[in-house]
Amino acid sequence: GRIDKTLFLLDYLSIEAVRRRVLIGLNKGEAYHALDRALCIGQGGLLKPRGREDQANQANCLRLLATAVIVWNTVYMGEAVVRLRAADYEIRDEQLSHIYPMLLEHLNLIGEYRFPGDKGSVTRLDALPLRPLEEALSQLTLGV
Repeated sequence: GRIDKTLFLLDYLSIEAVRRRVLIGLNKGEAYHALDRALCIGQGGLLKPRGREDQANQANCLRLLATAVIVWNTVYMGEAVVRLRAADYEIRDEQLSHIYPMLLEHLNLIGEYRFPGDKGSVTRLDALPLRPLEEALSQLTLGV
């Protein structure tokens, strides 16, 4: 493995495109961790359970919540892109690769939550209407 590491380091030091690709990967990872930190507000963001199984359960619940936020953001970002393209904004696919769905500014991290449907009923995500996008579209920037 030392030869592979050495070759990678030489490429990293000598090729700007490799450094840029590594930086993009690091930024995506940091964005995900920032989302995790924002969502983990209960118990001061600490894993308080004593048992390993309970700690793993708490970590998996956080991962599930973060995934739900990412899916929500992806659905709305996709709809925003469709509407912007329909309004004759030029949005190239390579620009979209620079947008991360780990946004958290719009989240209500503390407060009251309401979910549609009766208790015990399951509503498919694609059966629900999307919330208005006008405010989101006014704040969306697609800079590279």
